[in-house]
Order: sequence, then structure tokens, then C-alpha cells
Amino acid sequence: MKQCTFIVVAAGSGKRFGFKKNKMLYPIKGRPLICLTLDTLQGSKVVNKIVLVSKKREIPAFKKIIEENGYSKIVAVIPGGEKRQDSVYNALRWVNKNFKKDLFIGIHDGARVNVNLSLIQRVFKKALQYNAAVPALISRDTIKRISKEKIVQKTLNRDEIGFVQTPQIFLFSLLWNAYQKACKEGFYATDDAALLEHYGEKVSIVPGDEENTKITFLKDLAKLSPSRFRIGTGFDVHPLVKGRTLYLGGIKIPSLKGLKGHSDGDVVIHAIIDALLGACGMPDIGMLFPDTDKKYKNISSLLLLESVIKKIEQDGFRIVNVDTVIIADRPKISFFKSKMIKKLSAVMNISPRQVNIKGKRTEGVVFKNGIASLAITLVEA
Repeated sequence: MKQCTFIVVAAGSGKRFGFKKNKMLYPIKGRPLICLTLDTLQGSKVVNKIVLVSKKREIPAFKKIIEENGYSKIVAVIPGGEKRQDSVYNALRWVNKNFKKDLFIGIHDGARVNVNLSLIQRVFKKALQYNAAVPALISRDTIKRISKEKIVQKTLNRDEIGFVQTPQIFLFSLLWNAYQKACKEGFYATDDAALLEHYGEKVSIVPGDEENTKITFLKDLAKLSPSRFRIGTGFDVHPLVKGRTLYLGGIKIPSLKGLKGHSDGDVVIHAIIDALLGACGMPDIGMLFPDTDKKYKNISSLLLLESVIKKIEQDGFRIVNVDTVIIADRPKISFFKSKMIKKLSAVMNISPRQVNIKGKRTEGVVFKNGIASLAITLVEA
């Protein structure tokens, strides 16, 4: 699948927002606002690399956010310019210097924190066809052209009026040429597509998303819709038997006994799979990978998880976090927790910070001869 590099513009001020710092650093649910945008881009298969643009003095703050959240796709934080167009041009020059030119480039306003995977995929698909694509909402209201004296000059056809959003995706060479010309001529446009239009290039339109609004004022935080989020739970338990290798959370555990099962019996992964499938409204693990099918005999549960991740990503879902409890008297889970998190986060294409594993002993009361696991997941559509 072809991919593109995304430039995320986050070099604005928080004056209208009412925050002393950049509004993208405003804390929301314990994390900076920019994380809502970066979480989605990090989870998108379309996005290969991310170049973040910020004010020079705020670069250390953004680098700290990147490190704390494991945003592996962010390859650079570039200082912005006086205007938005200057900021994007700074990033384009960096991309032109460090990457091949025959790629697609996406431009996204960091303040559009409600952007979703489906919109990104649709814009990119259109860009592959026409070299330039932007999302836009068709006006529902009557639009009038008004003079400086506030006199109506003309009523426009609202079917021909589009409210343009980001991400905007272009063939890099087209956008790069337009920016170079604009720089020489001192021409400024209100968005990236307008530059291409100014120099005679055609830009294709993709239906936008009404929830993909820009956070400008503090009251706009009410636009952060919870309807995109879905919770799922999963549970699995297997008995311990001799002659089997013990696998938990995708790693091999030293043990005299292993978990009995058609696959490798990894109850941790099985619980996570069922939680993810439940959150996404899909059939459970037993229906997708029946124990009557010989091809799943002794299969690694990591392979089953990889298959499920591909399935939910194709349907436009992104994992927000996974919380898991392993119920076992032996082994002591804390010894293996970090390795499990590292393995599982890699397979699920998320940051280790988005995976949590806890061990719970029963003192021999319940699971003396077995191991169980409970998982809860949050996904975003």
C-alpha cells in the first residue's frame, strides 16, 4: 500500500483560545490536545512519516510529548514561520532535503483533533487518482456575496460552495513547485489547495466530515464527540497441563506446565482479541478461529492477533488503549510484564504506554491449576 508523509501544523498561538501557551499544549483528560490528532495519524496505515511544525520555543515541549507517547512516526519537529504558509514551506523544504520527491504529502491542521482514519483514507485514495485532493462540506445555508458597505451583491449557488477542511493530500512535486513559485512571487493563500489552484492545477474534492472541525475557542472542546469511542471486554481461561509450553502475552514463560488449548493457549492474547472484536462489533475469537479448524492447531496467538489488527484497521478502527489482568498464582507476572507490553504493543501498532498488564493472585482459591485473563479495550472509529 502506498503511503505519504504528513505535515502537522501546530505553530499557532492560543490567543483566541484563551490559553497562555499554544492551544495544542492545553491539557485535556491528562494529555495535551495535540495528542488527539497525533494518536489518529500514528494509527493510520496511510501515514508513513510525520513532520510536526511548532513555534521554535515550544519544540522541547513537543519533543517531550513525542517521547512520552511513543509517536514513532514523527521524524522531525520543525520551527514554524510568521504565517501558516511559511510554516508549511519550512516543513516542505525539510522533506525535500531528507526524502525522495516522488511521494505524496499530507497537510493537516493540528487543531482538527477529530480527524478520523476513514477520512484520511478517502482523501488519500482520491489523491492517488487525481494528484491533489481535499475534503469539503457542501453548504447547507444560503450564501451571499456582500460588499464592503454590507450590501448584498449576489446570492450564490450553495451547491457550488464547499467548506474546505484538512487533511489535504497532494503529489509532492505539485505542491513543492507551487510553494516555490509562491515564495518567489510573495503570493499567500488561505490554504494549500489554493496555491495549486492559483497556478492552474486541478484539485479534487472528497466529502468532508462534519465532526472534523477546528478547535479555535475553548468552548470548541465540546465538539470532542465521545460517540467515536467504543469499549470491549474479553475473558479467557485454560487449564495448566504437562507437556505444553507456557505462553502469556506473546512471550515464552519458563514453566513445567503449559496451557491446554487448540492454539498455543495464550489466554492474555485471547482475552485481548475478544475485547477488540467486541469493541468493533465483530464476531468473537471462536467464530473467527474455530478449534475445529486444523490450520489453527498449535498456532501462535500472536499470528491471530496480527490478523485481528489488520481486520479492525481495515474497518477504520484505531486502538486507544488495552488494559489486561492476568489471574494466576504462578508465575509472578511482574517479572515478565515489560516484555509482554513490548511484544503486544508492537503487534498492535500502538505505543507501549497504551498497553497495561496487571497480575492478580488467588492464593490457590480459584485458579490453582489454570490461568485466566480479563481484558478491556477502548477503540476509536
